[in-house]
Amino acid sequence: MLGKCPKCEAVVHRAIVNTLNLDVIGGKSYLGLSYSCPQCQTILSVQMDPIAVKAETITDLVAALRTGSPR
Repeated sequence: MLGKCPKCEAVVHRAIVNTLNLDVIGGKSYLGLSYSCPQCQTILSVQMDPIAVKAETITDLVAALRTGSPR
């Protein structure tokens, strides 16, 4: 089942993916992705970049294992 864009109502067979920074209250920033309708460029969804999250998790885990405590 395919979804429709909430703005132009075109059936969405694919999406345009863009990178962006997600700023959290308190100053931390994460890499994110936005998914847009290819017909009208309306943003359909935004999420944290799963590859960046995975890389940061691995980096933190390695650092914790080396020092014996999380950073």
